[in-house]
Amino acid sequence: MYGNIRKFEIWGGNVLLDDWSDWTLLVKGESIKPSGLPYGQATEEDKAYAAAGEDYSFPLNAPRFRYIRFKAIETWAKNNYFYFDEMTLWGQK
Repeated sequence: MYGNIRKFEIWGGNVLLDDWSDWTLLVKGESIKPSGLPYGQATEEDKAYAAAGEDYSFPLNAPRFRYIRFKAIETWAKNNYFYFDEMTLWGQK
């Protein structure tokens, strides 16, 4: 709960570098709560939405990349760590 990601970016690259110079931004995402309630409060609809997961798509015209980099911008609790349970990627071979 405390490390649940609210805002994030997904980047693609073909060279593994520590800096961001050769990475391309693919998606800016924001997780939502259907109720709009503040952190620490949740309705049954919010819980069902979270359990179902969220989908985000890369642009259809995005170039091919070998590596994906995930950047957490903000968590719901506004702390300095994050976690997620699953990330599934698919695309062309």
